Amino acid sequence: MRKICGLLGTVLLAVSLAGCQSDPPAYKTAVSSGVTAAAKGNFQKAEAYFEMALKEKPEDETAKAYQAQTGAISKSQHQLAEGRLSESRETIAALLQRGDLSRVIRQKAQEQSEAVKAVQQETDAFSERLKEITNLMDQNKYGDALNKLVDARNAAEGKPALKEERGELDKILRRLVRQKAAYDVANKVAELTPPETEETQAPLVPEVLQGHWYSGPPAEDGSFDDQMPVLTITKDNLMFAADQRIYQITGTDQWQARYTLSWDMNAFARRYGTGSLGENPVPFQFYLTESTEEAPYTTLTWQEQSFYR
Repeated sequence: MRKICGLLGTVLLAVSLAGCQSDPPAYKTAVSSGVTAAAKGNFQKAEAYFEMALKEKPEDETAKAYQAQTGAISKSQHQLAEGRLSESRETIAALLQRGDLSRVIRQKAQEQSEAVKAVQQETDAFSERLKEITNLMDQNKYGDALNKLVDARNAAEGKPALKEERGELDKILRRLVRQKAAYDVANKVAELTPPETEETQAPLVPEVLQGHWYSGPPAEDGSFDDQMPVLTITKDNLMFAADQRIYQITGTDQWQARYTLSWDMNAFARRYGTGSLGENPVPFQFYLTESTEEAPYTTLTWQEQSFYR
């Protein structure tokens, strides 16, 4: 390395002094120190030395070129450290396209380019881990998905290059919690629902009401990833997540946007006790508001509560 530094310094100084043998000693020292610092990989220090050289000779093209080149490598390193992978890749690629790079600068730029590629490979591998987690969730294997999610979070900890992937991981975690809750609700409903017969195959609840409903409107992207369902309605059952009691629907009466759902109070009392009905049990009366351009979600209102999906 010392031999390379000495050779490069000799060549650089020879070029610099060819036009003028009276260059200030401070200029010569700054240029020589900048070259040495660049060869050692200390590009911020090298950039500072070339800045000092330019103070002595403001129009010196050699110092200007070296300052720009070492500054580009330093910039790419800084961008990579902050997790700005695409910016770092573009910065170093632009530098390598220059035709005036010295052997040392080109070598250091190529080393930085390889560092960027290594981080890209790491992010690609991490993205595959995220796909594996979501695939497990799609298969309702929530325990396995959670274990792999925890492993992925630990692997991403302290790695700025995985900043965006950590954000995606947080979204997947929220989705997992929400999806697992919905899955548990569906299982509970299925467990407590009597087996279907030919007489009960027809849905008692209109399809427009069926599904999971949430306590708040969706996020700007239209998703409910940050929420868990608070009301679940199937073709013949209704359940609030707060108490997880199943209301077996016996019939639906519709008038315009109002839906009145009657439920089997006797079956409810047998399941949860006679006191569970309260003083004056009545059918559920819901009001449905379809989505619009201004409010791109459906709203279901019951008493003073509103539910969304």
